[in-house]
Amino acid sequence: MHRSNKGADTNAIQIFFDASLCACMFLVSLLLTTDLRSIVHWAKMNLFALFLFEVLYILANMAMQVYNKTTFYYPDRIFKYNTWAFLLAGFVLLFLQNMAGEAAISNRFVLTFLLSSYVALILGTQVFHKVGQRLTGKYTTRLLMIGTEKTYEKYLYYINKTNMQIKVVGFLTEEEMLAGTDAERTERFEQYLRAHAVDEVCFMEEEREKFADAINLCIGMGITVELVIDHAWAEKSNCYVSAVGTYPVVVYHTISLNEGEQIVKRALDIVGSIVGTIVFSPIMLAAAIAVKLDSPGPVLFTQTRVGMNGRHFKIYKFRTMYTDAEARKQALMKQNEMSDARMFKVKDDPRITRVGRFLRKTSIDELPQLFNVLINDMSLVGTRPPTPDEVAQYDTSHWRRISIKPGITGMWQVSGRSEITNFDDVVQLDVSYIDGWNLFRDVKIIFQTVYCVLRKRGAC
Repeated sequence: MHRSNKGADTNAIQIFFDASLCACMFLVSLLLTTDLRSIVHWAKMNLFALFLFEVLYILANMAMQVYNKTTFYYPDRIFKYNTWAFLLAGFVLLFLQNMAGEAAISNRFVLTFLLSSYVALILGTQVFHKVGQRLTGKYTTRLLMIGTEKTYEKYLYYINKTNMQIKVVGFLTEEEMLAGTDAERTERFEQYLRAHAVDEVCFMEEEREKFADAINLCIGMGITVELVIDHAWAEKSNCYVSAVGTYPVVVYHTISLNEGEQIVKRALDIVGSIVGTIVFSPIMLAAAIAVKLDSPGPVLFTQTRVGMNGRHFKIYKFRTMYTDAEARKQALMKQNEMSDARMFKVKDDPRITRVGRFLRKTSIDELPQLFNVLINDMSLVGTRPPTPDEVAQYDTSHWRRISIKPGITGMWQVSGRSEITNFDDVVQLDVSYIDGWNLFRDVKIIFQTVYCVLRKRGAC
C-alpha cells in the first residue's frame, strides 16, 4: 500500500530556518545578559524554555498554515500570523519565568530574548520569502504546464505568490498535445519529457479524459502529476490534495518521502560521505598509487551517467580498465552476459587491468563516488546510475527507475548483482525500493552492502 505523503506541502526548510533563528537569538541573549564564566551553566538551565518556545511558535504557525508552501504570501497577513504565534509562545515563556523565579530565568535574559527573537523572526520570514523566490539550482522542481494560455497565466500568477520553488520548463496547449495519432502524440510527449528532464507535469484542462494516456505515461515514468481537479486517475501512484489559490490540486506521485524526510536523507548522505571519505582516505590513497603504477592513464575514471529524471552528471571511479576500454566495448558485445543490451557485463573482461580486478572485487573502485554524493549528484542508497546509451533504449516503464537520485549502493547490489542478469528483474528491484522508500531501509541496505563486500558476495 502506498503512503499518501500528507506532509508534502509543509515547508520543512522554513521550519528549520525559524528554529535556527530562535536558537541564535537564545545565544545572543545569553551573551548580552550573562557573565561569560557562567554562560554554559545558564544555557543548560534555560534550554527547556528555548525548546518549548520553539515548539509552540512552530506549531502555532503550522495551525495557521504559515509553513504550507502553497499558502499565499501577503506580508500583512503573515506578519499577523507570526505575531499571534509569537505572543502564544512568549506568554508561555513568561509564565515559566514567573513559576521558576529568577534563579532559573532572569528578567534581563527573557526580555532580551523576546525582543531579539521577535525582530529576527519577523524580518527572517520576509527575507526567507524574497530569497527563496530567487533561489534555483540543479534540483529545483522542473514543471511542464498543459492547458490554455489563460489558465497557464493565472496558475503561474498564483505560484509566484507562494513559497513554492518551481522552474517552468515549458507550456503546451491542447492542440499541441492532441495533434496526430495516439501513437504519434504519445511518442512525441515522451520525448519531450526525456529531453527537458521534467520532474512534474501540471494538467489544467477541464476535459481531463483527453489526457488520460499522457497522465498515465507520466506516472509510469515516475514523473509527478498535478491535476488542477478533484478526481482520481491512477492506482499505481501515491496521492495527496493541496491547493494553489482557488485551484484544488490532486498530486499523483511515486515517491514516498516528503520534504522533511528528504532533508534527513540528504543530511545522512552528507554525513556519510564525509565520514566515509575520512575513514577510507588511506585506502583511496593506496588505490590511487596502485592504479598509477599499474598502467598508463589517469587515476580516476569519469563517465557521463543519467541521474534523477534524466539529468546528466559525471560519475567518479578509480580507473580499472585500460584507456582504450570504451573503443573495445563494441567488439565484446557478443560476449555480454546480461540478457539485455541495456546492461553490459563480460566475465574475465580483457579490458580490466590487474589492479582493476582487485579494486572491482573489493568494490574499492566505487569509493570516489563519495564525492558524487557530497556534491548532490548521487545518494548513498538509490538505484544504479545508467549511461545515456542505456537510457536511450529504455521503454516507458523503465524510466521510472531513474525517478530518484542514483546511489552508490541499492537493492540490486545487496541482492547479489552477479546472479541477476535479466534487466527487467533489475528494474523490478529498483521499483520495489522506490515504492518502499524509507530511511530505515536505507540504513539497512548500507549495512547489507558492508556485509556482502566483506563476504565478497555478488561482487557488491
